[in-house]
Amino acid sequence: MPRRFPQRVELWRASIRAEVVLAVGPTIAPRLQWCETRIPALCSLEPLRPLIIRTLNGLSRDGVTIGERLILDISAPTPLERQDGHWEQALTLLPRREASESSVAGMAALFERYVRPSFQGERTRRKAWYGWRAVICWAVARDCLHSVLPMTRETLHAFLWELLRLECSHSIIKGTVNAIQSRHRFFRLTSPITPASSGDYAALMSSMTRFQGMQPSIKYPIHKSLVKRLLRVTTDSLAVWRNCLAGAFCTLCCLRPCEGAAIQSCDLWFEEDFAAGYVEYAGCLTVNVSKRKNDQGRRGHHPRLGRASDPSLDIVYKLQSYLEIAQLQPRIECTKRARPSARCPACPPLFPLSAAGKGNTTVLTGTRPSVSSFSRMITRGLEAVGISAGHFSGACARTGGISTAIEAGVPEVILWMQSGHSQSRSARSYITLNSPKLLYDTWGAFQL
Repeated sequence: MPRRFPQRVELWRASIRAEVVLAVGPTIAPRLQWCETRIPALCSLEPLRPLIIRTLNGLSRDGVTIGERLILDISAPTPLERQDGHWEQALTLLPRREASESSVAGMAALFERYVRPSFQGERTRRKAWYGWRAVICWAVARDCLHSVLPMTRETLHAFLWELLRLECSHSIIKGTVNAIQSRHRFFRLTSPITPASSGDYAALMSSMTRFQGMQPSIKYPIHKSLVKRLLRVTTDSLAVWRNCLAGAFCTLCCLRPCEGAAIQSCDLWFEEDFAAGYVEYAGCLTVNVSKRKNDQGRRGHHPRLGRASDPSLDIVYKLQSYLEIAQLQPRIECTKRARPSARCPACPPLFPLSAAGKGNTTVLTGTRPSVSSFSRMITRGLEAVGISAGHFSGACARTGGISTAIEAGVPEVILWMQSGHSQSRSARSYITLNSPKLLYDTWGAFQL
């Protein structure tokens, strides 16, 4: 179902789209596919290629046409990234001509093609590509393609004013500005915003928040009583059990949704500490997180899950039972121990997607979930135990794990080992003040 925006916003969006349609002409116009987003953006810039090449009339910089730079998509994962840790295999799959390249210029070109796009993470590049598509569509509509790359400050300010007329939120505007800077940085061009060290970027963002600021919707952390309800759930549905375990698992391990979605069954290392001689940790579990969100070096980290005194709350035992019943146990040809930082090509994800099976049943498919699909698993798990999911999201699991530990007095330096944070400043942003426990402690200090 298409998204609905305020009427005045719809009129501005329609006017920008109409200008683009007029610019490309009646032959190409039927091929335009628009995203259902507040800023008018095409799903692909390829239909604009003839117009852009014709408008810029072969203008080039450093031997590369500006038109090609405007429409180049660098958001897709590179062949090395698609191997998810087994990058050596990607080198063996290169075409013979590229694999045998030995000239300096040729090898440098291969580096530019296969490695340099990874200067940003895949998710960051995808967001930047959406923002850049919006910039190009706006530039076509306002007939200013010549001043987009490199972008003049006048063009930047005009574009920002257009975003305000479209009533874009501060996060959308910031993301689009970041996309502009990213494109300039990739092609080593001077950005219309001076380097961050000068304070120009911060000043621009601050000037927008002075009148754009708004309170975010309240999101509660998944607190310990909810974790207990998720663990105690009884159901005949494998999908519901998976959803509840996903919520409890990510909360206890303080995982982001992207990390929970990537966990495989072979990332559960049962009795790992016990095998190392720590007999007091018999029945416990070490979780191998191969790669964190900002972990470009793929160093990973290893949260722990202990043995519960109440059998109905023993997540280690429940995970073992879940693996057996869902037939998700690690495969014989597993490579995880040999390459713990890489994705195992043989073993299934711990929380795979589900599908309808025979006899109105639900079966697990073995397909790795997307980040958004995994977040929905967590909120559906909460709904399964009678909680309204309106105030929760997938990120509330990580927030709940960190907040609960802080409330219980866990020292920050120890907590960051569980959550995988490298800096206290970024970790503290997960400690939510919406936790009633934290808020009522202030009231309780008055002993009324």
